[in-house]
Amino acid sequence: MSNDTDFELEFSCPQREQLEHVLEYIDFKKSRWDAWQSRGGESKPLRARVGTTNAAAVVSWGIELADEIEVDRFGRASVSATAWANQNGSNVWISGDEGEISDLRERFSFLTIEGTYKDEYGETGAV
Repeated sequence: MSNDTDFELEFSCPQREQLEHVLEYIDFKKSRWDAWQSRGGESKPLRARVGTTNAAAVVSWGIELADEIEVDRFGRASVSATAWANQNGSNVWISGDEGEISDLRERFSFLTIEGTYKDEYGETGAV
């Protein structure tokens, strides 16, 4: 994967409340990172403050979520999302073992994330 990469994602959980919890965390992390960065902060001191060594646990590229959560007839909730990242630019990834998606999957064991990516060279794949 290269620098400029677009992601089309779907987040789903067995229950709507679980998905709402995930989305609150995504919004919180993005707000915290934006505020920290606006004061000139880098990720290392914030990671120390939060108590993690994983940059993806504090840095956010800004996953854009659809406005509505959909719930199927079995109660499973889902929401679509998009994201863009210049992953090589800051060495903080959305995908991969140390990326934001991996952090979300580890943090919320009930969360399923599916999707695809396309990079600036036309390379595509599944997340």
